[in-house]
Order: sequence, then structure tokens, then C-alpha cells
Amino acid sequence: ELDAAGALVGPDAKGRYQLIGAFAVQEGKGMEKLLKELVKQFGPFIEGAVEFKFDVEKVGDFALHRINLKQVDDKFDKLFGTSSIWLATSDKYFAVSIEPDGETIKKGLKAKAVPVPVLSAEVAVAKFLPLAQPDLKPDELKALLKDAFGDGPPAGKDTISISVEGGDKLTA
Repeated sequence: ELDAAGALVGPDAKGRYQLIGAFAVQEGKGMEKLLKELVKQFGPFIEGAVEFKFDVEKVGDFALHRINLKQVDDKFDKLFGTSSIWLATSDKYFAVSIEPDGETIKKGLKAKAVPVPVLSAEVAVAKFLPLAQPDLKPDELKALLKDAFGDGPPAGKDTISISVEGGDKLTA
């Protein structure tokens, strides 16, 4: 049984994205305890690359932890604009996000559960192209979008959507 969700959100006004995901686990508190023990034992070996800040905040049943990457690739920094990874742990779920302040993951942890499709993906070509081709200059991107979608903004014309729903029958 797999229970997982994820989203790549953005870009924001500064061209940065956020990644958020969650998945079900068994004995999450035991896994969290093991992680803390490993960091305690191997901390001196990894302290030049990563810093763990455990129990930064409590959100409902979740303990929120911050992981600061001390050495990030330029592309990672340009893509996300941060070196912070947030990890939320409970006995049944783990959630993770890449974002500067942890606000998106906190909102997600507070949100009520809602039914969702088995699989759902929506990709806007205009937003995906800079990820796929990071060296693409803005004027080149504009020209490509104009060639593909004509004059005017591509919003609504450039979106690819896929959905798979369960229930009595599988619908795609």
C-alpha cells in the first residue's frame, strides 16, 4: 500500500519554486528517534555539509525539523532560493518541503484531509520550460512560447493535465 502526495509549486515573483511531499509510514516516531540517533553519532562527520535542527516547532501531531544544507549546487539555489529542507514527522506520516521559512509545510499540516484522485498531474509548459532548460534566455523562452501558442499569454493554452481516479471503476 502506497499513500503519498507531492507538488512542485511556482515559480513565485522571484522565479523560485517550492517542493512539498508527504507519505505514510509505520512507526514514524521510531524512525524519527533513529534519525536523531544517527545524527548524534555521525554529526561530526557531516557537520560541514548539513545541519539538523530538531523539534523546531510542533504542529498538531507533527514535530517539525529543519535541515540546512551548507553546500548546495548553484542550480539548486537558483531553483529553490534556499538551502533549507523541512521535515515533519508523526507516527503515521512524514512530510518534507524545500522552502525558506516552512510556511507551506505548516499550512499543509494544518489542512483537513480531502479526497483526491489516485494520480493527478498538471504541468504548464511556460512554467516547466525554465526548469527543463535552465540556460534558456527570457527572450528565447518568449519566442518559443509565441511559436507554439501564438500571441498573448500562454496561460490556459499550455497546460497538460492527467488524472486517474479510483472507486468502482478506474478512470483516466
